[in-house]
Amino acid sequence: HGAEMSEGSIWKRRLGEAAMIVLSILLAFWIDAWWVGLEEARDERESLELVSRDLNAAITQLTEYAEFAERVGTHGLEAVAALSSDDSYDRLELSRMIQRATDRKTVALPAAAYTDLVSTGSLRLIQNRKLRDAIVRYYESAEIAQRILEKNSALFLDEHIYGLYGDGLIMFRTDVPWGHREAQAAAIREADSRLPDDFDYGPDYFWSLSADSAEWHRLRSSLSVASATLFMGREYALEIIEDARTLDAEVRKALEAR
Repeated sequence: HGAEMSEGSIWKRRLGEAAMIVLSILLAFWIDAWWVGLEEARDERESLELVSRDLNAAITQLTEYAEFAERVGTHGLEAVAALSSDDSYDRLELSRMIQRATDRKTVALPAAAYTDLVSTGSLRLIQNRKLRDAIVRYYESAEIAQRILEKNSALFLDEHIYGLYGDGLIMFRTDVPWGHREAQAAAIREADSRLPDDFDYGPDYFWSLSADSAEWHRLRSSLSVASATLFMGREYALEIIEDARTLDAEVRKALEAR
């Protein structure tokens, strides 16, 4: 009887030891899963913060573009009105008007956060499926918008307008610098200072034509279309701004819930 009790105690002890081992393993798994969960939650928060940063940077850039498009599109319509008027015009002033109407602004919307989410597979860390889908849709729309804005600039400025520089329509001497780089502006000012006030630009091709010529008609048409395109681009930019603000509000709500 004593031997049987001893053997029963041994089995109880072994079962207890086995149970402790199983519990220890389960506890280790639980701690590991808990730690991984904390890391993923931290990564999700950091990713959402970066997305919010990019969204606000895009809003700033698109707002600047919308203002630019409004301004340059208006300059284009002013140039068309001057070119269509029966009143005599000052050649230098008209040249300045046309140059202001042919300025351009590059749009490069921030997408670093989204690119990182996709390339590293971290997009799955965003637990809210609706928010995740909204992020994907926004960046797809933003990429399309950026391509459209750039293509419009290239189509109507590079192909239709800038060729007119070579014909002398847009005169080099001007107080409106090209682009936004100080080096360019400094070069323009330096060249301008070396030209005498009574410098004769010569007749040049466009200026020797009558206002009702086919060439001037094409110029007016090109400026009109370019202005209309800029105004459409402005509306498109405003739509993307609204999408970005809506998405950023959702991202911030998700961050507050973390």
